[in-house]
Amino acid sequence: MKKLIVTLVLLAAALLVCNYLRTAEPSSMSAKRQPVLNHSDPVSKAPKIEEALAHASELKEQAVELDSPETAEPTPIRQPDYLPPIAQREAKTSGYQYQGDLDDHQAYLQFQHQQQADVKQAYIVAAKVKVEQLKELLARGEREGISEEQRQFARGKIAAIEKMSAELKEQLKAQAIAQ
Repeated sequence: MKKLIVTLVLLAAALLVCNYLRTAEPSSMSAKRQPVLNHSDPVSKAPKIEEALAHASELKEQAVELDSPETAEPTPIRQPDYLPPIAQREAKTSGYQYQGDLDDHQAYLQFQHQQQADVKQAYIVAAKVKVEQLKELLARGEREGISEEQRQFARGKIAAIEKMSAELKEQLKAQAIAQ
């Protein structure tokens, strides 16, 4: 990073010098003594070139100071508020993998039905919690003055979750009666 900054500063200084040399007025020296390509007096430009180089070296020093770790105040190391567990939790695969005989079609169908019932039951439980959260947020939004469109949208979401939960309860009841 330091090398990049230093390189950019030196490049900028070189461009300043080149620009200065191009825009300088030609000297009044005779053409006999000067080569054809040189249209200016290098002696009169010397102080200005030195100024440009001094400015470039100042910029370089400032860039080094900014990037220097010595000038920056060290941030104290502190304990984070939360550390996630490093060890992996064991997955509960015993209930989600069929352990029986694959030739027993009826047993496998029963296993699939039980999986579907577990998913439906999990949705019903999660829906209760989510509906309560959404109702609290809706009440807060009404207090803080959200638009009627946003309130209708939230009410629609709550109604859809409750409707799906009711449908799944009915399906579970029908499935229990069928067995």
